[in-house]
Amino acid sequence: MATRKDQAHNSSLGVVAKRFQEIVLSSSLERQAFLNELNNSPLSKDGILIAGLGNPGSKYANNRHNIGFLIVDRLCDFLGITMEQIPRFRAACATIPTHHIHIIQPQTFMNLSGEAIVEIMRFFKLQQLLVVHDELDIPFGAIRYKFGGSSGGHNGLKSIDLMLQSNAYARLRFGIAESSTPQIDSTIPKSNLTKQNVISFVLGDFPNDYKDELNTLINHSVRSLLFFLQTRDFKAMQNFFTLSKSKLCPFKAQNNTRDGV
Repeated sequence: MATRKDQAHNSSLGVVAKRFQEIVLSSSLERQAFLNELNNSPLSKDGILIAGLGNPGSKYANNRHNIGFLIVDRLCDFLGITMEQIPRFRAACATIPTHHIHIIQPQTFMNLSGEAIVEIMRFFKLQQLLVVHDELDIPFGAIRYKFGGSSGGHNGLKSIDLMLQSNAYARLRFGIAESSTPQIDSTIPKSNLTKQNVISFVLGDFPNDYKDELNTLINHSVRSLLFFLQTRDFKAMQNFFTLSKSKLCPFKAQNNTRDGV
């Protein structure tokens, strides 16, 4: 049973979460207020890496598989920092050095994401990692948060698990599945989807008519990351920022495999 102290703490976090849910990401005043709060937070001195997963190059820029890149790009826009290519890390990197916050986009292609991540974590002696990635097993419109557990067949996560020799890191899981998938041959029963069907789907762009909702979901993701950077409270981020749909989409990768993506 929660104590009064716990209840008061949770209530306080709820107030903080509500404020972050309403942050205007285009506001320079909001940015400065956030950075000022970081200055006054002892938690912000703990180093952290936020890694958005995707594939490099304009060919892949707006793919479903690149939602991790899109989200951390917008996070950097709000923070007023710029991604720069760092060849030694094989990643595009942005940082707030006074707060030991590092944000990256591995440039190794998805299935080698762990190589860039482990190099950066070792170099900066970072202990905290949060990975932002697409999730084929939950529907578009849902955003979920998870700590540890299986990679679920996601090659980027499999690479990270292998290189870190651990799955003990936080994830922002951005749902990309659809109840109807026009990008996939509609004559193929969903139960018989092949690896190539899955690859074509995740490497396809979000439809144009998703633009407004996609923008809203990316902003929601960024606000949750800002909340986490401020509080470093994963459970609170999970409690206050999870978005769920009532019914999972029937589209799912056969045998949970995404090899070669």
